[in-house]
Amino acid sequence: MNGRKTPAWVGAAALLALAIAPALTQDGQGATEMMRLDEIVLTGEKRARSVKHTASSVAILTARDLEENGGQDSIADAATGIANVTYVASGGQGGAPTIRGQDSEGPHSGAVAFFGGTAPRLAFTLDGHSLGYNEIVWGSQALWDVESIEVFHGPQTATQGANSIAGAIIARTKDPIFQPQGAAQMEYGSHSRLMASGSLSEDLAGRIAVDYWARDNCIDYTNPAFAVGSTDRDHESHTIRAKLLWQPQEIPGFQGKLTFLHGMTNRPNWEAVTEPYEDLESATASNPSWRLRTNTTILDLSHDFGNGWTLFNQLQYSDIRIKRSTEPVNSGTVVLDQDVTSNETRVTFGTPEDRISGVTGLFVSHTDSDELLDYRGTTPYDDRKDSLGLFAEATWRTAGT
Repeated sequence: MNGRKTPAWVGAAALLALAIAPALTQDGQGATEMMRLDEIVLTGEKRARSVKHTASSVAILTARDLEENGGQDSIADAATGIANVTYVASGGQGGAPTIRGQDSEGPHSGAVAFFGGTAPRLAFTLDGHSLGYNEIVWGSQALWDVESIEVFHGPQTATQGANSIAGAIIARTKDPIFQPQGAAQMEYGSHSRLMASGSLSEDLAGRIAVDYWARDNCIDYTNPAFAVGSTDRDHESHTIRAKLLWQPQEIPGFQGKLTFLHGMTNRPNWEAVTEPYEDLESATASNPSWRLRTNTTILDLSHDFGNGWTLFNQLQYSDIRIKRSTEPVNSGTVVLDQDVTSNETRVTFGTPEDRISGVTGLFVSHTDSDELLDYRGTTPYDDRKDSLGLFAEATWRTAGT
């Protein structure tokens, strides 16, 4: 009976592999420890919990993700990189994100949205400030110094209110820290960014971030009858954000944060061309422009009692002015002055690892809008909107889960 012979080098290779296997295993363990990732924590559902404990369909962009994806200027730019999130246009009809096929702009657009007082289908918040229709469609939210962006796919009525059937975008900017920190970024042209943060005293830290961006309109208007008037067809946006963080050592678990945000955006109603398209020319006789100015003040207070219970309260006030300029002036010029006041109080108990955990809270808001429309005559409008929401959620973990 003939047996098959094994070459001697095969046996030597096997012995060598067995000899180095423990070393490779140790190196692999070390590599695993080095590649351990930080736990991603979501806050968009009114309490902090990890992605693995979140049932909703959600995508999150962390500060590291935003830094690695350079060349983006706004939260909208960053959100377009998320699956099932698209922007059909930049401003105007289609200027709000579409999430899983749901147009978050709402049932109306343009003049019909103005007359109908349309509310967006999307809950879009920045540091707790809920953006209105015009802020979402015509405004620009700077990406500079943003900590995270959470995009929830699908209705979020239970946690974000009625106007969230299309989902929610929750953006948070970075808080002050007690160590010196600074950053600057400047690009050739008209784009500058600055940030500084550090300790102001033993218990007080501050942070300031500035973002400026501008560019010329890329369309040549060739119609001899084109009317400019007070319209401004160029793009410009600037954001100034200041934060104060107070953590008194004599009150363990207490934290107070004061945020002030000033934002301004100027943009044309559209940048559309007529044939031949490659010439980037337009034969239109006019092009309205939009100018939005927002001043928002937010006071956040929280107290962790150390026994699993934490009390939060957020009080905010926003002064918003929006102007749509047209030429002639009486062809649809609009001036909108809006004051928004809101307060949210909530209590969380337990952690996601506890047997029972949850959150309950109360939200109230009041919006006062004074509008002036100049369309073949001046017409004033006076709108009021009050909102009240009571919400609660409890999670019970069965044994062994």
